[in-house]
Amino acid sequence: MDLDSPLRPPGKEPYLGPAVDNTATSNLDPPIDRGSKEGFKDTITSSIVKELSKKAYTIPDDSKLSRESNFEQWIQALSIVLRALGISNFLENPDISNTYSDSDQAVLLMLLRDSLSSSPRAAISWIHIPSKAFKLLVRQYSRPIESKKEDVYNEFHALTFSTYRKGLSAFNAEFNGYLAKLTMAKIDIDPSLILNQYFKALESKFPSWVLR
Repeated sequence: MDLDSPLRPPGKEPYLGPAVDNTATSNLDPPIDRGSKEGFKDTITSSIVKELSKKAYTIPDDSKLSRESNFEQWIQALSIVLRALGISNFLENPDISNTYSDSDQAVLLMLLRDSLSSSPRAAISWIHIPSKAFKLLVRQYSRPIESKKEDVYNEFHALTFSTYRKGLSAFNAEFNGYLAKLTMAKIDIDPSLILNQYFKALESKFPSWVLR
């Protein structure tokens, strides 16, 4: 008997264990699915966009409608939010929202309410149609264009650093803010007059600058 050979019945091949399929894919090393990776990237990108959109749809407290004097500032902030939603034409044609689905109208109404301070919000608390709510806000807080122009013009020329307590950089920011308001009100002022007004506003505090 050959002792080196395994015992087996006559005519039988030796048992070498279960057959192994070398072509099978191991669970520990799955195949690369490039489509899945692309889908994962899309999911990540979508999540980032959603997080950013939450911030985009939030209007800062100082831009929320509270009185007639900040109506234009509110409109400007609201227009950016509506633009992000793809419905910027609502400001020019509020009635277009009547064609939106009921859920979309509800979202728009919530957005309008969130863009208001307490008093304007109370004024539209009983209104459930966004177009009517917006029109009411415009009637109550918007002023005639000529009146707005006159107010902005007078405020700009009354601006002075002598009563300003927040520092020069903050004053410059407010001065530039008035220039933006003048542009929005379509008031054209010669650049030399703007420069003269700036130095005039600083004259009491920095007389040497004006002399130069």
